[in-house]
Amino acid sequence: MITAQALIAKFQYALDQKWGYIWGGTGQTWTQAKQDAATRSMTVKYGSRWIGKRVADCSGLFSWAFKELGGYMYHGSNTMWNKYCTSKGTLQSGITIRPGTAVFLVNSAGSRHHVGLFIGNDTVIEAKGTAYGVVTSKLSHWDEWGELTGVDYTNEGSETVVATLRKGDKGEDVRVLQTKLLALGYGLPKYGADGSYGAETTAAVMAFQTDKGLVADGICGPITQAVLDDVKTEEIEDDATPEMKRVIITASGDGVDIRAGNSEQYSLITTAQNGTSYDWVATAENGWHAVALENQVGWVSGEFGQIE
Repeated sequence: MITAQALIAKFQYALDQKWGYIWGGTGQTWTQAKQDAATRSMTVKYGSRWIGKRVADCSGLFSWAFKELGGYMYHGSNTMWNKYCTSKGTLQSGITIRPGTAVFLVNSAGSRHHVGLFIGNDTVIEAKGTAYGVVTSKLSHWDEWGELTGVDYTNEGSETVVATLRKGDKGEDVRVLQTKLLALGYGLPKYGADGSYGAETTAAVMAFQTDKGLVADGICGPITQAVLDDVKTEEIEDDATPEMKRVIITASGDGVDIRAGNSEQYSLITTAQNGTSYDWVATAENGWHAVALENQVGWVSGEFGQIE
C-alpha cells in the first residue's frame, strides 16, 4: 500500500525538478531526436523547451509515481476515475478532501480529460500542458475528486472545500449565495434565488465586490465568499443562530405569497396559510424574510411573517 505522503513527495519532486509535459510521457527524458520525430502539433510548437528534461502528461505523472513506489496506476484520466477510485464525488463547498486525492476536470461530454494531485493547502500539482509543464494550481479550478486504489489515506487530515462559483454554475451552493446577496440588499429582480448563476447573479456579485473593495470580476471565489460570510456573521446576534429561528405566517384570508425574491416583483412560488411556520434563513434590509422551503429558498414580507 502506498501512503498519500509518499505519492505527494513524488509529485513534489517532479515539480521541484521542473519536469516538462509531453503527451504520452511517463517520466522519460525528452531528447532532440524525439522532438525531431514529433508530429503532434502542441509538441512540435512547444516541445523543444523540454529537451534534456524529464516529461510526463497528466495521468502519466501518476503512472510514473505509482511505479516508483511499487504500485500501478492506469495511464488515462477518464479510466482512472471510472476504475481506480475507491471513493469519488463532485468538488463543492462544504465537503472535505484529503491530501493525496486525485482531482479531475470534466469536459462538456462528461469525460474526465485531465487529472492532478491535491497536496493540501488548497494546492494541486499537475502536468498541465506542453506550454506549461508540471505546475501548481488552486483546488477551486477542479471539478471532481477521487481517492485512489492502492493509496493509504489513514493518517491524512482533511480540508474543507470552498468551491468557486461563476456564471453557468447551478445548484444549492448558488442558491445559498443568491440568498446571501438578497439579504444584503443586492437585487436579483428577474429570477431571485433560483440556483442558477446567470448574468443577474454575476452583476450582483460584481456590485458586492465593488462595495467591499474586491476585484469586481463577478466570480465568487474563496475571498469573496469569506467576505460575504463575515458580513453575514456581523448581522447575526451573539445569542442566536439561523437554525434556532422560525418564521410564523400571520395573516388571514387567502394566505400569504411566498416569492422567489425579497419584493412583490419576484415570481410567486407558493401561498402559505396563517400559522404555517418555516425555518428562517435570513432577513433583508427591507424586512423581508428568507425561509427554507422543501427544495428552495422563498421570501415572505416581514408584514406577514413573524420570527420566533
